[in-house]
Parts: sequence; C-alpha cells; structure tokens
Amino acid sequence: MTDLHDVLKSLKLLDISTTREMVQALPGSRDELEGEPYSFSFGTVFSDNNSVLLVTMNSAIDLPDVRAEVTTVGRFGSNTPIPDDPNVLAAFIEQVAVMMLFPFVRESLRNAFGRVGAEPFVLPMLLRGTVSVAVDDPEN
Repeated sequence: MTDLHDVLKSLKLLDISTTREMVQALPGSRDELEGEPYSFSFGTVFSDNNSVLLVTMNSAIDLPDVRAEVTTVGRFGSNTPIPDDPNVLAAFIEQVAVMMLFPFVRESLRNAFGRVGAEPFVLPMLLRGTVSVAVDDPEN
C-alpha cells in the first residue's frame, strides 16, 4: 500500500482539457426533477508505463428546460510509476484532482447555458471533502 502523501510528492499537473461539451435546449418544459440538478462521475486511465494518470470528470446539469454535459480531463505525470492502489487513487481524486478540475467544469457548464440562450446556471462552490469516489481495483 502506498501513502497518498508519497503520490502527491511525485505527481505534477501536466494539463487540463475539456474534451466534450453538450448543451440541449428542451422544447417546452419537463416536470420538476427530483434531487440535485447536477451529477458527477470520475474515471482514471494510466498511460506511459503508469507514469501518466488521466483523471476524467464527467459532469451533467439536468433542468426542466435544458440539459448540459461536460467532460474534463486532468493529466498528471510522475517520474516514477504511479501506484494503481484504488484507495490512493480515490483519495487523490477526492482531495486533489476534483479541486483542480471543478473550476473548469463550472465555467464550461455556465458558458454552455449561455450559448443556447438559457438563463445561466452556476454550480455552487465545491468544498474539499464533499465528493466521494470509489475506484475499482484493477486486479479484480
């Protein structure tokens, strides 16, 4: 088991990109939706012999008259192989990656609403520790 602190010391942010934006104005108005109007999901992929970690944040806002989706990817690199321990990856996403990606997600979703003439929807601020993720064990 690798410690998150060791991983944090070795990882550097290489870049952040928005790889997908979709906004759909829905004709008429749907019934009120239950729960929070936004959702997030995460994925991880290793490349370059585990020296690069891609963290994908898929985000969606679903309102009665508009639906928007954004996929944002953070690319993190290391001079040494990054451990694929699911607990360490989950902690890294929860404590670091989401805090780096969220401002880009927030801006992209707000701008998407404006492009279809919808009233801007601004995601609330995200506090550290409020997102919880589970990362599948690659050995199972």
